[in-house]
Parts: sequence; C-alpha cells; structure tokens
Amino acid sequence: MPPIPKRKTERAPAVDKLLKPAIAAAIAMLAYVIMQAMTSEIPRIDMTDELALRELFFGEGDGKNYAALCHSQPSDNTKRLPISSVFQDAKSEGSVKAEFVLVDCTYVLPSGKSIADRFGLDLTRRPSIFVSGKIGSPKQIPEKHLKTGKMLVKALKSKLEPHVAKVENTKQLKECLGQNMCVVFLKAGPPEKYVRNTFQNLIAEFQGLQFAVLDSSNLILTNLEQTNIRESEFTKGEHRLVVFKKISGSLTASNASKFDEGEESKHNPGRLVTSVVAYTGTSFHHSSLSSFLADIVNGKYLFTKLPALPAIKTRSKKNEEAEGTKRKRYLDRKVRETQRQHESSSQSQQRTSDGIFTKEQRKADRDRLRDDHRKVNKVRDLTPEEIAERERNRRQRMEEEAAKWNVLPDDAPPEDAFNEEHEEENGEMDLDEVSDEDVVDLDG
Repeated sequence: MPPIPKRKTERAPAVDKLLKPAIAAAIAMLAYVIMQAMTSEIPRIDMTDELALRELFFGEGDGKNYAALCHSQPSDNTKRLPISSVFQDAKSEGSVKAEFVLVDCTYVLPSGKSIADRFGLDLTRRPSIFVSGKIGSPKQIPEKHLKTGKMLVKALKSKLEPHVAKVENTKQLKECLGQNMCVVFLKAGPPEKYVRNTFQNLIAEFQGLQFAVLDSSNLILTNLEQTNIRESEFTKGEHRLVVFKKISGSLTASNASKFDEGEESKHNPGRLVTSVVAYTGTSFHHSSLSSFLADIVNGKYLFTKLPALPAIKTRSKKNEEAEGTKRKRYLDRKVRETQRQHESSSQSQQRTSDGIFTKEQRKADRDRLRDDHRKVNKVRDLTPEEIAERERNRRQRMEEEAAKWNVLPDDAPPEDAFNEEHEEENGEMDLDEVSDEDVVDLDG
C-alpha cells in the first residue's frame, strides 16, 4: 500500500481580496433601498381639484388610465396609514401602463355622497383598488387578485390592455355591448392556430374595438331573428363573426354620466340600444378580417338596429327550435308587408289609369294652377314691410268694427225703463195701482 501524501495547509484568502466584493454588495443593497424609496412615493389626488377628479373618473384631459388605491387622508392627530405592499409591488414592477395614485374614497361630495357610494366601491375589501380614466368609470379589482403584486399586475393588465374577452353569459355580453363597437367571434369549436394569430394581430391593429369570443357550440345568441345571422343553424367547424355598434344609451346611468359635484346627474342616457352587422365571408385570415373591420370603422356597412339586446342561452334543441320559429314568424310578417305594399301600389296605378288622380297628383296639379295664376295676374310676394303694414291695417279695421258694437255707459237706458220693460214682458202687474173700476163684482 503506497504511503498517503500529506495535505498542504489551507490558508484563508487575503482580506483585501474580500473587501471589494463586500463593498460592491453593500452599494447594490443601498441602491436597491433607494430605488424602493423612490418608487414608493405615490402621488395623491387633490379632492378639491375638479379637473383632476374629472380626469381620474371620466378620462377627460390627457386621457390617461389610472390605478388608484383608496387611502384616507391622515389628519393632524391621526397616524399615517401604511400603503398596501401589494399596490407598491405592482407599481415597482413597472409593466402596467397606468398612473398609480392615492384617492380618499371617503371624501364626501357636495351631493352628500362619498366617492365610494357615488361609484359603488366596496371599502370592506382591503386593499380597495380600482382602475379608471380613459377606459371608463371606476372598476374595482376583485379581492381574489389582491394577494400578491404579480396577481395585481395581471389583473390590471387584463383591465387596461386590449384583449379578447371571454363571453359566457348575458351579463358579460352586455359589458361588451356597452362599448362603442364590440366584435364577437362565434367560434364553432377550438380555433385553429392561424385564427388565433389573426385575432392577436387584429387586437393590435384596431385598438379602439372591443373583441370578445363566444363558444357557439355550447351557447346560442337570441333576439337576432331580424338579421342575417341564423343562430339556430350551427355547423361544427364553421366560425362566424358579428360586430355590434352602440347607437345610444348605457347599461347604468351613473357610469355614463359626467362628474357632478353639486347634485345627481340630470342627464339620463336611457337604455342601451345597439345595432349589428355580420361577416358574410368564409375566410378567417388576417387580410380578409382586417379589410372587413376597416370598412366597418370607415362606415361602409349598414348596421341593423335591434329592438332588444341579444341574450345568451345554452344551445339545446328546444332553444334552437324557438329561435327558428321566431325567425320564420318574422320572415312571414315581412312577406305579408311586401304583399300589402305591392297591392296598394297596383291599386294606385289602376286608379290613375282610370282617370282618378292620387293625392300626390292632385297636390301637384294645385301647385301648377297656383303658379299659372300668379304669372297671369303678375302676383308678387310681399316684402316684410308690406306684410307688417297689412297687419296693422287689419288690426285697425277690427278695432273700428268692435267700437261700433261696444255700448258706452252714457248710451245705456235708465234702470227703471229696463225694469218696466221686463215686467211687461213677463205679464206682471202691481195690485196697488189697480182702481175700483177695474174690479168686477161677481155677486151683484
């Protein structure tokens, strides 16, 4: 067995070799602390500044988006409340395209309502965070997204950045219909890869449109019997696309009204009224859909106004038959209206051929005769001065005629004459004035 060699004695490294890494680590930690302190400075909205409030709640001014934390303004005697670490982490992450601000949601407006009551914010959810600004009125972040900064960042991006909204019920559909334009993709099963890429490109190209997707293999859109969308007819694998355009109204009056610091909104926009147009092509490549949406934005398509908002139901044979019956009933009614119009037009033509003029023809004949009379008699239109003079003369003549029929006090007969005449007409007689000669003795 060979002898075991002796190990060399290990020596600690020199201190000067460890000094530089230690200094670098300390500087890095100090810079991190300074950056954290700088990013933690979140501005606070001045609740007395009306312009700032309008920009925050309604997107006026520069049209920015805001991520706001409800944080009460500390008074002189109260301790400053800490800012939510989740909110700070989301701001420090830096990928959210929004202004992070602090808002006193307990501030009472002149109308007597607080900010939280005015916009329906639940302050029992801590932290109370909402988004507002260019995207619309305040929308509170659900409590399930407030556990970590990453979860809040994801929730804020879903609210602020354009994306395809998943529609599974009527409430979610109405949120999309409340936008100026809502593009709904009715997928007939899992979309192909090129279709997914197409919509990703369309979202980036048409940022002013709200995109949504609905699984038409399991769900059905109702109240569309007046359009060319046959929802009762479904073929697996054949995708469809519809575009809704808001005409007027809003889902809630408070969300559609302007900021009112003195009283409740007086301008009620009314119920939401929308219109629809369907994509009739079969290709879902980017070029086809891009040209279609471009024509939509430029106003080259005629939208059909809907009498009622569309709703979502589960696709079943019963619902499909009901929608098919409604569509058949609507088409039959249109056929009857067309027949009535055809019959009325044929009757009017028959009357004209028989020598009986229609109402429009009689009016045209009267206008022609009137123009001929004016030309023959050289009748000209009166000037405004002549019209005014004619009106003054007419009023003067009326006053003169009225004066002839008015009875003045001096012209009235004495009251006694009127009483005597009245008694004579009624056949009444004063018994005290009857003489004895006028009395006949019946006994003698």
